[in-house]
Amino acid sequence: MISVRGLLLTIVMAAAIAPAPHAQALDMGIRATPVVIGSSWAVPSNVYGGTREINVWLPPGYADSGKTYPVLYVLDGG
Repeated sequence: MISVRGLLLTIVMAAAIAPAPHAQALDMGIRATPVVIGSSWAVPSNVYGGTREINVWLPPGYADSGKTYPVLYVLDGG
């Protein structure tokens, strides 16, 4: 019977020698296309001692609509 330790070692070894999916895609000539949603803003932060980047998406026509919308904050969500 295979021990848990042996099984974990086998999984780690297999993961270590398997090529990364990104490398496989590059080998096949597949190129990634960036997904652009909204605008990115660099905001200075005295606490972090640098700038923090935030991404903002607004609905189409937001500036001219005069409507209000709910807000969703995603902390460190990219």
